[in-house]
Amino acid sequence: MSVYKRGGVYWFNFTFNGKPIQRSTKQGNRRAAVEIMAAFRTSLAKGEVGIAPKKNVRRSVGQLLDELKANYEASGKLSPQNRSLIKRAKEDFESKLATELTAEDVVKYVERRKKQGAKNASINRVSEILRRAYNLAGIASPKIQKLSEKDNVRKGFFNEAELDSTISYLPVDLQDFVRFAGATGMRKGEASKLTWKMVQDGELRIPREICKNREDRVLPLEGEIKDIIERRRQEMLHDEGDTARMCEYIFHRNGDPVASLRKSWQTAAIAAGLGIMVCKKCGSEGPEKSCRKCKTPRKYRGKLFHDLRRSAVRNMVKAGANTQIAKAWSGHKTDSMFYRYCIVTTDDMREVLKKTEAYRKEQREKVVAIAGK
Repeated sequence: MSVYKRGGVYWFNFTFNGKPIQRSTKQGNRRAAVEIMAAFRTSLAKGEVGIAPKKNVRRSVGQLLDELKANYEASGKLSPQNRSLIKRAKEDFESKLATELTAEDVVKYVERRKKQGAKNASINRVSEILRRAYNLAGIASPKIQKLSEKDNVRKGFFNEAELDSTISYLPVDLQDFVRFAGATGMRKGEASKLTWKMVQDGELRIPREICKNREDRVLPLEGEIKDIIERRRQEMLHDEGDTARMCEYIFHRNGDPVASLRKSWQTAAIAAGLGIMVCKKCGSEGPEKSCRKCKTPRKYRGKLFHDLRRSAVRNMVKAGANTQIAKAWSGHKTDSMFYRYCIVTTDDMREVLKKTEAYRKEQREKVVAIAGK
């Protein structure tokens, strides 16, 4: 249940019996708006007012998406990803009337995106945002088919040599950030929000507000992770003449939290031989960011920052960590998602086969020894 400002007046929204309720209070004063919301909710609970079906207003899909965006803002769900998805959906459907968008229109959209090279997962994310906008507005959406994402699982990971090489080409203020992510498997968005207040009694206590799964996490500071935190602590104070400025964030760039590191990451990965730039038109490859022949920007292909997360999970499992403990470290909520990140290679299988054969040989020898007595 929340009150938020749109334009010059306050609106409120909450869920009642599984149905979203959203109304304008027509008030510019927040306290008055809160009182109106409370009174309406009480009347609704007593049955004094009902949930009237929304009139069939001729709203555009763009307006529905704007309402969804406002709802996300009010509920704290307007992540950069949701903001980007809403923007993309508006580009494709904004001018269409909500009641006139058909299943055929959606199919044509899917076909067009596929021709443009979009992956099924990317198309599904936009379709889901569209469906949510319709649901929030209480309008029946056209049939939207979910595309298969069976082949959407990435399998990239770093071995230690690759990780060290990539880090060596990164700017100094990003090196410990990447080392930490590689050791813990923490998401970039979470690691960038870590503050010194979270370091307590030899532990890193991460509040649910910055965790994707909305659950608190506590990580013990030992070994390499402890060394990284201590090194960051030594750099926490920056002398400026006779004064010292304390930086709030553990990992930062000139006092600000680490935001986008895409360019620095791509440059380092390419220098380490773990990435390449590819032209969309002619398919030519090279370290240059643009294609000299086509005069168009090239697209990066290679190891990603998120591959550090897969690497950490893989290392924990290979080290014999209990699944539940490894999940507590990585922040995965379900076993199915955790095992998507546990990459298995033929070398791993070969190693297991050797251990299995050694075990079977040992068992045979025991049987022979017993029979010979």
